[in-house]
Amino acid sequence: MEDDTKATQSTVAYQNSARTFTQKLYPSDIKYNFVEGRQEEDKFKVYVVYRINVLNDTTHNIPNLYKEHSLKLTSLIDTFDNKRYELNWDNLHDDIVNLEMRNWESINENTANYHFEKTEKLFNSGLLPNTDDSTYIQFKVKDEFLRDKVRLTDEELYSIYENVPTVAKASGYHIYTRNDKNWKDNKQYDHRTMNYDKSSGALGIIWQLADTRTISGTVFEDLKTDERANERIGNGTKDDAENTISDVIVSLMDANSSEDNPRIAKAYTGKIEQKNGIWSAVVKDAIVKADQNGKYTIPDVVPGRYYLKFTYGNGETKYKDLNNNIITIGTKIKGHDNSINTSQYKSTIMTGEVVNANSSNEKTWFLDEIDKNNSIASDVDITINNITNDINSRFDENNKNIELNYMYSTKNNNAIISANSPNMDVHFEYIPEDEINSNLLNDPNVANPLRTNCSGMSFGIIERPRVNITLRKKIKNIKLTLQNGTTIINGNPNDETVSPNVARINDSNSKLELDPTYIYGSNAIVTYMLSAHNESELDYASEKYYKYGINTDDSGNPLEPIETKVTKIVDYINNQNASYDNQSENVIFYRGEKTDYFSEEVINANKNYKQEIFMPDVGLLPECYDREKSSTEEYEFTVNNLLSNSDGILGWESYSEIIGISNITLTPQYECRSGSYIVGNKDTQEADTANATVSIYTSTGENKNLMIYCISGVALIIVVCGLILIKKFVIKNK
Repeated sequence: MEDDTKATQSTVAYQNSARTFTQKLYPSDIKYNFVEGRQEEDKFKVYVVYRINVLNDTTHNIPNLYKEHSLKLTSLIDTFDNKRYELNWDNLHDDIVNLEMRNWESINENTANYHFEKTEKLFNSGLLPNTDDSTYIQFKVKDEFLRDKVRLTDEELYSIYENVPTVAKASGYHIYTRNDKNWKDNKQYDHRTMNYDKSSGALGIIWQLADTRTISGTVFEDLKTDERANERIGNGTKDDAENTISDVIVSLMDANSSEDNPRIAKAYTGKIEQKNGIWSAVVKDAIVKADQNGKYTIPDVVPGRYYLKFTYGNGETKYKDLNNNIITIGTKIKGHDNSINTSQYKSTIMTGEVVNANSSNEKTWFLDEIDKNNSIASDVDITINNITNDINSRFDENNKNIELNYMYSTKNNNAIISANSPNMDVHFEYIPEDEINSNLLNDPNVANPLRTNCSGMSFGIIERPRVNITLRKKIKNIKLTLQNGTTIINGNPNDETVSPNVARINDSNSKLELDPTYIYGSNAIVTYMLSAHNESELDYASEKYYKYGINTDDSGNPLEPIETKVTKIVDYINNQNASYDNQSENVIFYRGEKTDYFSEEVINANKNYKQEIFMPDVGLLPECYDREKSSTEEYEFTVNNLLSNSDGILGWESYSEIIGISNITLTPQYECRSGSYIVGNKDTQEADTANATVSIYTSTGENKNLMIYCISGVALIIVVCGLILIKKFVIKNK
């Protein structure tokens, strides 16, 4: 670990009695030291520091006989348990303590001697009555003892390591004065007592293994709030009514690794074993999968600088977990059988301390988030076909030129998204510094203020804002010209004054009556009107909106939502002799390759149909943002049809499908397979298809009139939640 991420052990310990303390050790920290190749300077170390205090509590004052002047030490030694400890001078404290520790010297394997000549302590000049002075001695707990503490039972351990106390022994004498009548002039003289020893056994330390240090949380689906009805925004917190999500990969990442080569941190869960005379611990990657209830736990975490990475997808990517099991990302919402379509979802907004951590780079934010179940991570990467892009690519202006079509959805159907938390500095205890330094830890009414589980580190995803485009197709004009060049009908069938032969039923259904002798050689020109209406939820090309739901700029001004453009519409007609003519300035015909828009199967199935692809070129803002600002756009085109006979049912069938859209946030196709419709096949007819039919009926015995039905009553509602759902309205032949 780098210097700025080294953690120091808290001073938390429990005093069991007047003679003993209990200090807990985390097994994972001990195992960390025994990973093969671990350098000494990188190891965790356990130190014990004793303060040795000397007090002159002699206050005798016998007139003319004895008056205490001072106490002066001649030696100070400390005996210790050399199986557990070794004398140590590592620089861990302030200057005064560090200097004092360096006055100690080892004189044999279990005894240290204090050098008076190196200090200005009162031990040299003398301690006056009721005064004291102190020094410090430091020991390092031996690796061998820590190793055996993890691998042996208590009975086995204490058969090897006897409980030897640490004892300080001071030698010295008192200086006192008295008036001696035997001396001339009855003067006062200084005297010294004989040298004597006094010792004190330090508080015993009972070493115990703590529970494993863990990080845990819940993965959930956040639901949109009612307060922002036209947006897909949740509250960023796991609520009781919300579903949990399984099969999300949770990785503890080493924050000191590079962005180009991120490393998964290690979990120190294995045993310490001896091979070829060398003790080593087995470690595993700290990677787990959220269970069927959305719960995850990363065990055996050691102090360090990390971040949590949550990866969700549709089942295409495989990982190895802590036990070397192959796990896949097949993220599922509880109660759903199928994996989610990753393109429909994003990380929900973040709230609470994690927001401040992102802006201030504060790295102990998570201590204040324990047990709150707020979502702590935001999407950072999206991987498609093994190519990883920064999630900010969703806000790139160049995305306006990227069309979302059959080929795009085919290439992007295995998207995997990764979300990261801010960096976390994990110390030995999950306790804020202000609590460690407070009296709370010494409160006898607090049974166990230590936390071994950093719980509540949760992550939520939410549906992406839905794009909702309604496309309606109706007949705007019918022009019927006889073989002799006479035009008998020319106008909107909804206009009752166009012709006495036209009867209006509704906007999409009109009836024409005509003598059968007029049919052969006549030419019918039908002008269609397509209108696209944007009923989408609001979305903004802003990182702050994506992460925190903020829809204003840095100055507090409202942002303008994104617009969506219908880029391609295909129209089929079953008359190969028909011809198309463009009537709108904002629409041109597409003459390029069709393989980006249809599968080979669809191309072959529809090859007998005349077809044209239209390219509208107008962006639409959502109606809920501003009804007056381009929420609707209309496109016109005509179809010419030559009537070749008058027997039976004449006419043609027309079908339309949206096969391309674009917007800056790359909203892909939702549920419907763009460009997948096989004309006339109800099994392949999805919600993104529509049709219009013109039928000519010759007279029967019962009805001598010719009836032409112009039926066009279709609406394609495109609903996108990261993708597009297209619905239709169909008016049946009457």
